[in-house]
Amino acid sequence: MKGKDHTWMILGVLALAAAVSYYLLEVQGIAQEPGDVAYVWDLEADQIVGVRVIDHASGSVTALEKAAGATWRVTEPVPEVAEAAECASLVYALAYMPVHRTIEDPPEGELAAYGLITPAYTIEVRVEDGRTIRLQVGAHYPSGSYFARREGEQAVILVQDYAVEDVVRIVEEPPVPEPTPGVPLEGPILQEP
Repeated sequence: MKGKDHTWMILGVLALAAAVSYYLLEVQGIAQEPGDVAYVWDLEADQIVGVRVIDHASGSVTALEKAAGATWRVTEPVPEVAEAAECASLVYALAYMPVHRTIEDPPEGELAAYGLITPAYTIEVRVEDGRTIRLQVGAHYPSGSYFARREGEQAVILVQDYAVEDVVRIVEEPPVPEPTPGVPLEGPILQEP
């Protein structure tokens, strides 16, 4: 292949990629008007008192609960003390999870392509007023986002992948402190007989 032919082929591929991006973002309604940053929920980090993440592929669940004195505990899969700094980072990520794009009225036939017929994850957030709010997380979109849908809403949102991954990571890596040999995490020291 000659150098000139190679250049035309690269330009053709770039033009095709631009046309596909335009179609997905503008024609299919994935784009939103520029403006202020939108977040998944209208929350402050200190309002969050519980977090539960379900990985539907593996069936694994990790749940955290804020106890008296602002300490956090892992309640699922096994009850244990949670690492305070990691929990603070997690609730911050949840409260300020940015929405990259919104598809206001997605065609029902496209929900499978978005991964929302059978979501990959469900993120449940319990707030201090007793409500539990949920986010279904579907397929990964190549622009660095996940398709998601808030419980009870028709709109599909694209949420930045780093924000989703910071939250769903707790299923594989619960925020528990590394044990120090010979030092209990809490409670009295047990004497061996």
